[in-house]
Amino acid sequence: MAENLGKSKRDLKESVWRSFNHVLLLDKGNALREVDLGLVHSSSTAGGPIENIINRLTVDGDFDKGISVRLLLKNWSSAFTEWPTKSVRDAMYASPHFPRIIRGTAAVQDTIAKGVSDGEIAYVSKTTDGKYSPFIYAEGILRDDVEISDDVFLIRKETAEAYKASQAAPTPVTPTTGSATQPASDSTTPALSPTPSIPATVPERAPTLTQPVLFSHIEWSGEVPAQKWMNFYTKVVSKFAAGKGVRLKVTFEAMPEGGVSQQKLEETRAAIRELGLDGEVNV
Repeated sequence: MAENLGKSKRDLKESVWRSFNHVLLLDKGNALREVDLGLVHSSSTAGGPIENIINRLTVDGDFDKGISVRLLLKNWSSAFTEWPTKSVRDAMYASPHFPRIIRGTAAVQDTIAKGVSDGEIAYVSKTTDGKYSPFIYAEGILRDDVEISDDVFLIRKETAEAYKASQAAPTPVTPTTGSATQPASDSTTPALSPTPSIPATVPERAPTLTQPVLFSHIEWSGEVPAQKWMNFYTKVVSKFAAGKGVRLKVTFEAMPEGGVSQQKLEETRAAIRELGLDGEVNV
């Protein structure tokens, strides 16, 4: 009885595996393509049937662990000069021109970080006056610092270079208009004295001055999700960062499920010291 039960389990398992032998997917021509996996059995991979399908599509080039910066630039959306990072991610998921990404958002962040560090694209956010802040271009940026949002954009190298040059260019000085030189009068022609015109006197209304309301102090406290740290700096802190009298108090607390290792604790302490910040990292 036990032997027959074991054989039945093995036969059922192989039947399930053999049923996952065809895949339909959207190809680069925006048409459905069928992939025949052939004879499939449980020894094909250590994982399940889904992992076997992913492995096969990865070998065929339909799946990949990431997207190259060159492929991103080749398929840059013509609708955007400033491409929101959220739209970039959505395009990578939806467009058949990109391979399916196994690692999801992390792969998108890797591509953006590499492109920014190599000077192929710039990572920016816009302020109310139309300028970019932050403007990160041709400098190192970590994957975890890349925010996927509608308020953060990618711009191409040409746009970044033009913006950088415009910010470095000196402000043009408007020349002062001098008095016009009157042409010399002909000595044979008698000079005519112009009849002076008396301008009409129009009473001027004194402008009404509105005194702006100024507050000596504003303050906010609350919890900012990790996905909105960059947005918080761009939309709130950056508006006051150029002036004086701004203080930012930070409480950092990490409670991962598996705990914090001694190595991560020492790395955190070293990073705090490198930033020149006071205070001890407590456990």
